[in-house]
Amino acid sequence: MPEDNNPQSPGNQPRVSVDNAEPSKSVSSQNVIQPTQELVQNIPSQQPQIVQSAVVGDISPPDSNITPLQPQTVSNQAGTSPSGQLQVGMSASQMGWSQSNVNRSWFNLKKLILYCIVVLIVLGGIFAVLVSTNIIALSKFKTIDYVNSKGTHYSLSFYTKHGTKLLNSGNTELVSKVSAEGKFPITLSIDNGDQNGYNRVKNCGNLTKLSEIQNNNLNQKISLCSIPLGNNIPSGVYVAGIMFNNQASIITIGQDLSHTDISSQASAKQSLTKFGIDSYQDDITKIIASIKIQ
Repeated sequence: MPEDNNPQSPGNQPRVSVDNAEPSKSVSSQNVIQPTQELVQNIPSQQPQIVQSAVVGDISPPDSNITPLQPQTVSNQAGTSPSGQLQVGMSASQMGWSQSNVNRSWFNLKKLILYCIVVLIVLGGIFAVLVSTNIIALSKFKTIDYVNSKGTHYSLSFYTKHGTKLLNSGNTELVSKVSAEGKFPITLSIDNGDQNGYNRVKNCGNLTKLSEIQNNNLNQKISLCSIPLGNNIPSGVYVAGIMFNNQASIITIGQDLSHTDISSQASAKQSLTKFGIDSYQDDITKIIASIKIQ
């Protein structure tokens, strides 16, 4: 059989050892870049880094273009951070509450209380003066003491708003400042009398008897009589008599005519409509029933 000289024949391929094999031309022909020693030294270490908390203070910047970190300062406002939030764990002085502020607040409170007390005292004094001078009436009637020109002492209920007037006889007259139905206010005076004078008014005699008033303080009934001033004024003056401990007292009730205007005929005519004390009938009954002789 002729010898096969084809080197590509599978049976004639030489056996190549793997250990002694040379790199192929495709690998050997490439340019492989080997790292230099300087590059290896500059490679950062792959070890894990521990994150540390930031320290407030000046930090040297790695780059001159970076602004250094400045420490934060607490806002001057009490209890707030620069962002406006309340900071936890702050002391009273940091929150704006110092001992001087507390003392100042207490001092201002005491000043306010003292001021209110002074105002109340002043207002109370003014109110007391107005009440005592009958400018302000807490009630329509009040008990007053009355002393006539003979020195006899009486106690009776009369209008809280009233004044006094000295008569020509020397006696004192109580003058009311309360008007009823637009009529002139009434007046009252009590004078000592004798037996004859008392007999004329005891049962009104020739006068018009209006009523009998029970006075429990004196334990007697008192007749109220009317003295007409004219045809148009049938009840211009009221009179009544009291007998107590053999001492007669004559009560006279009229009207305060000090404000009568007779400057013109029209004014005088208008004043005539203010005469008459019939509108005070109930008040007069109350007054006479309250009289005491001391």
